[in-house]
Amino acid sequence: MTAIVSPVDTERATTVTLEAVVKDFGSNRVLHGLDLEVGAGEFVSLLGPSGCGKTTALRLIAGLEQLTSGVIRMNGEDVSNIPVNRRDIGMVFQSYSLFPHLDVLQNTVFGLQMRKVAKDEANRRAMESLELVGLGEFSERFPHELSGGQQQRVALARALVTSPKVLLLDEPLSALDAKVRVQLRDEIRRLQQQVGITTVFVTHDQEEALAISDRIAVMDAGKIEQIGTPEELYGSPSSPIVAAFVGMSSLVPTSVSAGRAVIWGVEVGVVGEAPDGDYHAFVRPESIRLAEDGEPGVPGVVETSTFLGSFRRSAVRIPDGSLVVIQHPTTLSLERGDKVRLTIDNRPVVVRPIP
Repeated sequence: MTAIVSPVDTERATTVTLEAVVKDFGSNRVLHGLDLEVGAGEFVSLLGPSGCGKTTALRLIAGLEQLTSGVIRMNGEDVSNIPVNRRDIGMVFQSYSLFPHLDVLQNTVFGLQMRKVAKDEANRRAMESLELVGLGEFSERFPHELSGGQQQRVALARALVTSPKVLLLDEPLSALDAKVRVQLRDEIRRLQQQVGITTVFVTHDQEEALAISDRIAVMDAGKIEQIGTPEELYGSPSSPIVAAFVGMSSLVPTSVSAGRAVIWGVEVGVVGEAPDGDYHAFVRPESIRLAEDGEPGVPGVVETSTFLGSFRRSAVRIPDGSLVVIQHPTTLSLERGDKVRLTIDNRPVVVRPIP
């Protein structure tokens, strides 16, 4: 078996820094003073809804858009005015952008040819890159002979073959079906860790971001709402926006006094500062369980219960009209119409004022 040689020198992995980056399109301000630092060899995802500015930020890093103001640095060097072809970046887009008249090897070697790399050397490096993504045996096939996942692997091999300092991925999995998407996202993470390349990944899919990122920057309305590890964002969201976007939550009425919230008779902590008053609390499914005898809780009626393999997720309607989602073992079988009592574990919650 031929040894796979990484096409990226891990010692060349670079830092990427955005300092007070502003981007206007006419009178529309898309990015509002964005600050972001990506460490050498780090995998950072920009996560947020459509229109939040994440793809614009990626295109600015690539040099495909011009800054309105601010600075972009790579390894400390200001690259704000350096053209895209001199930034040493590999990019993979949602659309595969393969040349239909070229076979897989020719598509992969194209960037090296543009850099005037000798033919034999270019072909060798292209084959190494294709081996890296598991397509060495497909080098003579044409794009129309490949599946969507295979085409995206070719695009990834083409991005890596030039040994870029930074890899930029703009929603590269969104056009694939669910099973292939999961397989390829894990493959991207494996490759990124194997070659050690600094990577910025744009997605609106929270599951993707949580599964493969070192850190995630949650964006909203052209700003970074919070940046942290997947565990930090899920377990300790800093704002209602992050709590609502990362992970599943139920909105439960609560009252706050002296920094503590009372939910169904259980007192829990509150993340951040919240003046005394009435709020909605964001409660994760795994924080809710069936109450035992003598425990404080709230009655409810099961509306749906869904089998999800290793666990079940059930929706329960409580007296105030709220629909609460709980997560429980498959050994606990709940059916529509079942009457239950719910309680909540003592974990801090994020709250937002009731509209």
